[in-house]
Amino acid sequence: MDEDTFSQTIGSIYDAAVSSESWPVALERLRLIFRGNAVATMLRNTVTGKGQGISVGETPIPYSEYLDHWTGRNIISNRTRVWRSGAVETDQDILPKSELLESEYYNDFMKRSDIHAVLRLSLSFEDSIWSGLSVTRSCRADEFNHRDIALGRTFVPHLQRALIISQHLRHAKISSDTMLDRLQHPLLMLDSRGRLIHFNHAAGVLLGQADGLITAASTLLAASPVLTSQLQALLARAAGAGGQPVACAMRLPRPSGKPDLSLLAMPLRVEFEWLLPRQPSVLLCITDPDAIPTVPANQLAQLFGLTGAEASIAIELLAGRDVSEIAERQRCSVNTVRVHLARLMVKTDTNRQSQLMRLLMSLPTLRAN
Repeated sequence: MDEDTFSQTIGSIYDAAVSSESWPVALERLRLIFRGNAVATMLRNTVTGKGQGISVGETPIPYSEYLDHWTGRNIISNRTRVWRSGAVETDQDILPKSELLESEYYNDFMKRSDIHAVLRLSLSFEDSIWSGLSVTRSCRADEFNHRDIALGRTFVPHLQRALIISQHLRHAKISSDTMLDRLQHPLLMLDSRGRLIHFNHAAGVLLGQADGLITAASTLLAASPVLTSQLQALLARAAGAGGQPVACAMRLPRPSGKPDLSLLAMPLRVEFEWLLPRQPSVLLCITDPDAIPTVPANQLAQLFGLTGAEASIAIELLAGRDVSEIAERQRCSVNTVRVHLARLMVKTDTNRQSQLMRLLMSLPTLRAN
């Protein structure tokens, strides 16, 4: 492999990390370098045997058939004793070739797919989820040898970095697309095992208080083991553990004696990407009765056609202040505040101050940039 080919291949790997649509290009370059007939990516649950991924190259059997029918029967994977992140192995490192050739997997799938030899590059292994690449060669090609293993070890660190970059960018994109960071409501994204992937600013403030809900090693914990078990069961139901994912809720007491937090866990579905072993699966929405919502003045003005003074009065009301306090803070008379309040009710089509407050507190709020 010359220097230009190596540089171009490395560049294509990092291009793919930034734009997942570019993975077929990077995989095709790797296929040519390893002289394989196909290269396939895989995100595999080593407990259930189920997997997802993409493939490039020429084989008579589509990769979809492997994913649908053969992942759980793959004798090479099933005979793997230790899954190691960073490992580069051939099929003969895992089981004798003679045993592979006699297996149902070889004769009913590999042989029909014109696959005789396999080189496996392991990129990550966490909580029984393996992510990596497999390069295959046909019956007409040589077996993979120590040179191919050395070459694989050259590329593995770059592929692992690409995995990390892709994960960070994808999770940031999901957060941006769902406006998590702009909303004032505490929101958290978790994976199918209930581990924290991302949380917005409001949730960060709440977690920082460590009052009823804390995080340790990406795991959410409540104030007691019993409450933590209930919380984890809530997240598991929302993720679909043991059945169909469902939205569910619970109240969470706080050691400080402040009003209970209200938690709503909802299934979160995002487009699958093979480089994301930790797929976002649950959106956790938290309501803190003690939190005072703040609505930007320009948002109120747009919604109800308020003047600057009227919007300012509305924000003061949301902060829990009465007419006298507002007058003092605004350096105006109580009568002036009452006039603005009356106009507020007209423009918001409310008849009583309590009705106005319910309306203002129900508005969706965005955090200022």
